[in-house]
Amino acid sequence: MNLVHIFESLSDENRLRIVNVLVLSPSLCVVDLVNILKMPQTRVSRHLSYLKARNIVHARREGTWMYYSLGPAITENEDFRFALQQMFAGNEIFLTDIERFLEGLDNRSVAALKNADNHTVESVIQKCCEIG
Repeated sequence: MNLVHIFESLSDENRLRIVNVLVLSPSLCVVDLVNILKMPQTRVSRHLSYLKARNIVHARREGTWMYYSLGPAITENEDFRFALQQMFAGNEIFLTDIERFLEGLDNRSVAALKNADNHTVESVIQKCCEIG
């Protein structure tokens, strides 16, 4: 996927917000994104489908749960991923999403990370602090 297609895929604020949170975590499920982004489930799912079709996110099923992580279009380009993180750092909406994510980690309400080991959770918190 070329850079133009990636930017086209990220031209919506809601999709950028989803990517902002996924940059920080190994994976999240729809309910996590709904709680963090304060968006209806249908909107989150629609944007995830759009991003998945363009390899921006990757989906993995475990039982009835779908877990989403960054896809190859982002993960294979570390410089681009770093640039995204820098861009997110200066935006109040993205920082608010990160604060909600951290609150969810603090009270263990992030479903995708409920059973994560301490090292994984600490790594996610460190990434959040680097941006925020």
